[in-house]
Amino acid sequence: TAFLARYGRNGQPVGGTEIMEAVRAGDRHFMREFREDARGKRPVRARVVFTDGILNDAERFRAYLEQGTLSRDGYGSHGDWDEVWAICILGEGRKPDGANPAKAAYDQYVTLSKDHPWVHAYLFEAVTNPAEVAEDLALAVVPTTA
Repeated sequence: TAFLARYGRNGQPVGGTEIMEAVRAGDRHFMREFREDARGKRPVRARVVFTDGILNDAERFRAYLEQGTLSRDGYGSHGDWDEVWAICILGEGRKPDGANPAKAAYDQYVTLSKDHPWVHAYLFEAVTNPAEVAEDLALAVVPTTA
């Protein structure tokens, strides 16, 4: 009940995903850690998000991404840092009513990535083995040596 009192609405769970509070908290933490470093000495931020639903605050997230520009290295150059996003969408697949919330979330992030190519969406539909998710994600986002 304490969780629902803080994060629910009238004592009921709230569906959907809201990302911007966590994004802003991550930004503050990063700048506290690296504020003394020159911009060019700061590490590229690999921002990994695990979700299972569409964004309720998609327009706020889009506005945030629009503050960045594509660098010549393919990163999002976002003011005080460069970043790359890996969005992992987990879902159980199509429901009996025909809805597929994970696919809807995936489609939402793919749409965002068309304007912001440093955002990469990965759909893990009906994948229940966390090691499989970790391995596939590592193969997708970790650079390989030539």
